[in-house]
Amino acid sequence: MILTVEEQASAKKDEEAYLKNSLKKFESEVTYLKEVLGEAKNEGVRFQKRLMAKEKEVQNIICENTKIQSREPASLKKFEELSVLFEESLAKNEPEASVELSDSEKDYYMHPKIVKFSDQIEKPNMELSPYQSEQVKKLNEHENIAKEDDDESYCYENGGTSSIKQQNQKKKKKKPIRRRRWKKNDDNKLHERDI
Repeated sequence: MILTVEEQASAKKDEEAYLKNSLKKFESEVTYLKEVLGEAKNEGVRFQKRLMAKEKEVQNIICENTKIQSREPASLKKFEELSVLFEESLAKNEPEASVELSDSEKDYYMHPKIVKFSDQIEKPNMELSPYQSEQVKKLNEHENIAKEDDDESYCYENGGTSSIKQQNQKKKKKKPIRRRRWKKNDDNKLHERDI
């Protein structure tokens, strides 16, 4: 009987030790699962933040797209207006450009003084500062004025229009060539006027 009590006591001790070991295993598994759950939660939070950022990007793109679509009709209308204006300006410039001068008219407009003057000028190919380009523009305007004055003086020295030129003008019934003269405004800016 004493042996059975001792055997029972040792069996209970063994069972208790087994239960303690299994409890420790379960506790370690629970802590591991808690860590995994924490990581999963953190990953879920990061994923949610990324998702919100992407949604915000998509909303911005949609907003920008609607703005562009709302501006599209106005842009198309402006483009059509500019196209019409461009075509009109081309149509206005074509008749003047297509007028061909006869040989006598070419001689008339190529006065020797002008040829010499234009031969002396060499225009360099280099980039200019805005101030220098403004000066070059003014110089060109003054050259044009000088050419116009030379043309007029040549016309008056030779007694007006030559007879050859008059005959050629009668033969070719073309639009008259418009001559322009530079004139200063009230604010001292040069502008063209027909003469």
